[in-house]
Amino acid sequence: MSKHLRVSSKATLAIFACLALLCSLFVVSFVALAGSDDGTYTPKRYVTMEVGDSVNPTFRLNLSKSLFDAAETYTIKGMAKVENFGVLRGDTAGANFFLDLSSGSLTHNFNLGLKADADWTAFSKEFKNGSTVDMTNDLTFIFGGWMCSGKVSYADLQIVDSTGKV
Repeated sequence: MSKHLRVSSKATLAIFACLALLCSLFVVSFVALAGSDDGTYTPKRYVTMEVGDSVNPTFRLNLSKSLFDAAETYTIKGMAKVENFGVLRGDTAGANFFLDLSSGSLTHNFNLGLKADADWTAFSKEFKNGSTVDMTNDLTFIFGGWMCSGKVSYADLQIVDSTGKV
């Protein structure tokens, strides 16, 4: 009797996300927050990167091209929070926490503007084949910092298509 395991694309995405995050444990700390009764935003799930004096720390989330339709437009959205922002070696103009998307020979910076302490701030950035990424290749979301110290958190990340489907 032969049994076959069938895995949906959402399950595959979840597996890839978990593996990428587990591989990044040396830089990333995970924290769970209790709910808030005062109406302020409380993330359901988030990842935090705490940076000391590393010039360009990153962690990556690699996603298979099979999860995406090259003809579709997608949006990555979520919340970001910066605490204890500091500048390394005097590079005040370029110091920032960032989110990039890389595929094939293309890398796109979503320019979230994470250059100072800020409470949870929503972001929503669109990407599509040809203009920002090459969807004939696997996609890599790069979360990092450049010439800065402090703590950045990303919460409740979602990638949705043009109809809003996750």
